[in-house]
Amino acid sequence: MKKIVFVTGNRNKADYLARFLDHPIDHKKIDLDEIQSLDLKVIIEHKVRQAYKKIKKPVIVEDTSLEFKALGGLPGPFVRFFVDNMKFEDICSLLNKKDRVATAKCAMGYFDGKTLKIFEKKMMGEIAKKTSRREWFWLGQNIYSQRI
Repeated sequence: MKKIVFVTGNRNKADYLARFLDHPIDHKKIDLDEIQSLDLKVIIEHKVRQAYKKIKKPVIVEDTSLEFKALGGLPGPFVRFFVDNMKFEDICSLLNKKDRVATAKCAMGYFDGKTLKIFEKKMMGEIAKKTSRREWFWLGQNIYSQRI
C-alpha cells in the first residue's frame, strides 16, 4: 500500500487521520498558497495539486468552511480569519436577532499525480448563543450546535 503524506500545519490532524484510517500517514508542514474562493472544492483541488507538485508523493490536504445563512454564506472558507481575529463570543453575537442556521463543511483532497479525489462532508446546525470554551476544534465544534 502506498505511503500517503498529509500536508497540514497541525500534527494532531495527521495522527488522528492515521488512527482513523488504520494506515500510516506521514505529516509534512508545507506553506501552500491560500487562494481566494468561496468554493471549498476549488480550494482543495488547488491545495492538493500544489502539495503534490512540491513533494512528489501521494498527498492529502484538508480545509473547512463555516457558512452563516444570515450572512449570505460568509465567512465560508475564510472562517480561519474570523477565529484568529475575534473572540468566540463575538462570532456568536454576529448573529444576535438573526437566523442562526449555519453549515459546517470539511473537505479533503487526495492526489497521487494521476488520480484526484475530493471528499466533502457537511452538517447543518445552529450557532450557539454563548460559548464557554476557549479552544478551537476541527469544524468549530465549540460554537456549533447541531439542530435536533
